[in-house]
Amino acid sequence: MRPVYVCQLPKELQREIEDILTRLLLYQCGGKDKAEDYFGMSLADAVQLGMESKIADIDCAAEPLKSGGGMADMPERIRKDVERLSEIMTQRTEMETEAPFLYLAGEQVGEGDYYELVNVIWHHGEDDYGLWQVQIPLYLVRNILNSPQNFVGDLDEVMDSVPLEPWPPDNTLHFLFPRGGRIVCCSMEMEEKFFAEYSIQGSSVRGSRDEIREELTILLSAEQAEESEEAER
Repeated sequence: MRPVYVCQLPKELQREIEDILTRLLLYQCGGKDKAEDYFGMSLADAVQLGMESKIADIDCAAEPLKSGGGMADMPERIRKDVERLSEIMTQRTEMETEAPFLYLAGEQVGEGDYYELVNVIWHHGEDDYGLWQVQIPLYLVRNILNSPQNFVGDLDEVMDSVPLEPWPPDNTLHFLFPRGGRIVCCSMEMEEKFFAEYSIQGSSVRGSRDEIREELTILLSAEQAEESEEAER
């Protein structure tokens, strides 16, 4: 059975799971400070890591409470949270769709910091393209992959789908991800703080369609090879 990740669920259900997971971690650890000491990171980051996982892994957060036999002694809110997670697990097969499985965790590059290398493409004008490659946190990747503005195809189809950059330029970026032998182009309007933090990072190049296509072929082929190795593990 294909795994279902939290990031693939409807946004309303994602928010519900995030609230449940936060309450469970606080209850199990005995407070925010103890939770952050236990996980070695902020509570928000601990919850975010949980939100990057399969929903089966989220249900594991409640397993000690269920197996401990003390359900009757729990606060009513926590007991309902545990029961709700069990309901979600029961329904998980109904949540599966034929949509392409987009999400794939990237490499760990630092203690508790998870990033993925992404490619951003611009269509500046006739035979004029731009390409930017930069590492961004997985929580941003998850949000981008959840964008309703996405297109799946081969490299030429994806390049054809990228609209001309408007004038004056807006903050919409077009992200490319190799997934399952295809390429996913997700378009999203980014906040100013994103540009403030990442615009001077990574590497960029500008050129003709053929030049950018050649560059992308090399970059995406390497990423697809890494994706295959990750899947085999």
